[in-house]
Amino acid sequence: MSSSASVVDRPARLSVGVVGAGRVGAVLAAALVRAGHRVVAASAVSDASRARVDALLPGTPVIPPDEV
Repeated sequence: MSSSASVVDRPARLSVGVVGAGRVGAVLAAALVRAGHRVVAASAVSDASRARVDALLPGTPVIPPDEV
């Protein structure tokens, strides 16, 4: 596969839920989105984590961890 291949051309795209959108979880989820995966939900307890989800994963629903 060439480096110019689109995301659509790559197989095995995942739907991902993030349990814990802290400093690591939110950044990892954003990297997965850039790689072509889809983040379907995230859990975030603190205001800082909720702000991170809004900034790095716009439109991603924030739900309780047991529902992710």
